Amino acid sequence: MLFYIIGILGSGTSALASLLIQMGHNVRGCDIKEAIQSYQGYLEVEDINSFKALDNMTYIIGNSFTSSYQALLVKSLGLKYITYPSMIDKLEFGTKIQVSGSNGKTFTTALISHMLASSALIGDGSAKYVNNMEFVYEGCEYKKTFLNYHPDILVLLNVDYDHVDFYKTKYEYEEAFYQMSCQAKTLIYNLDDNVLKMINHKNKYSFSLSNKDATLYCKTITKTNEGYILRLKYFDKEKEFLLPFYAKHNIYNFLAAFLTGLILGRNEDEMIQRLKSFKQPNRRLNEYIIGNNIVINDYAHHPTQIKSLYEYLSSKYPSYKKIIVFEGHTLSRSLYFKKDYKEALSKFDKVYLYPIFYARENKSKQEKEFYGYLKYKKYERSFIENELTNNNIVIVFAGAGTINKEFDYFIAKK
Repeated sequence: MLFYIIGILGSGTSALASLLIQMGHNVRGCDIKEAIQSYQGYLEVEDINSFKALDNMTYIIGNSFTSSYQALLVKSLGLKYITYPSMIDKLEFGTKIQVSGSNGKTFTTALISHMLASSALIGDGSAKYVNNMEFVYEGCEYKKTFLNYHPDILVLLNVDYDHVDFYKTKYEYEEAFYQMSCQAKTLIYNLDDNVLKMINHKNKYSFSLSNKDATLYCKTITKTNEGYILRLKYFDKEKEFLLPFYAKHNIYNFLAAFLTGLILGRNEDEMIQRLKSFKQPNRRLNEYIIGNNIVINDYAHHPTQIKSLYEYLSSKYPSYKKIIVFEGHTLSRSLYFKKDYKEALSKFDKVYLYPIFYARENKSKQEKEFYGYLKYKKYERSFIENELTNNNIVIVFAGAGTINKEFDYFIAKK
């Protein structure tokens, strides 16, 4: 088939385009000039202002373009179209596995896909088509987008209030996850999460670090220089092995992935063996060595993610000085969680503030309130250039906007 994606360069839509191409379809699309200028991939993209509606293709409308002139034109002309989430739900695979949660979706989606050797649509903009058996994808809670999906297996990692520009209360946010759980045939969930442990589902399986009644229970954790030695108990079995990851949140992500494989009847030893060749998704703890220092690019932008990021750095680089260049994501989130950000950032030895990435919001002078409350220096490249003249330093560029460009700048100079 011939597909045309309006807003093709978004992380989700670009991944979908890649998946469809791998499945044998013809795909092209359009996007805004700014996105095209920074794009270096292989997709066929035209300026959205040059868009012309044709009747020989199926249009896929990206989440950020549902009210755009181009989308409205397609609809008014009666042309064949489908929204991005509806297209995901329509894809035909033997078993659809959705990963949802406030934190860890991209890492866990990539890990499940790798451990199962399955097809996948990953939040870092990548996709993989293997066959039509299992398909794992992310379900984002923003604007309740994930309620468009009806997975065979739903993996729920955690619930941590977010997207305050849409969900006005914690109750609304948590209720969306409860609604989503009702749309899945099978539920895999974190029994240690205070919200998720209250979910009722007729076909559910749990993982836990503290509750021995969980389907998959991690009995012991022993920290090593290479990760953690875990002893797991599941289905009257016990297994001990090395998990080559760092930080507690990645243990939870692994348990979610491993339990998914167990439910699908996969061989435990084969899944564990595949851990050795797993690579971090794009913008998720991507590490480079510059001299005697470590430079990291990470997508962390919620206070909980910043805390988890620091835990990771402390586990892997305990003797290194830790510096963060932090980019806030949306003004509403930055202001609502400003106390939490200050607490999380205070753990680092030094903090530099990169300009807030407004995303879907309009710029406002209120951002001064955020910077004034945190009281950290505004970022300048010269600061990091000076830091890199020292030794045994970890510098992490953290944020979900454009801060990765700063990371790329220093990597290109190494």
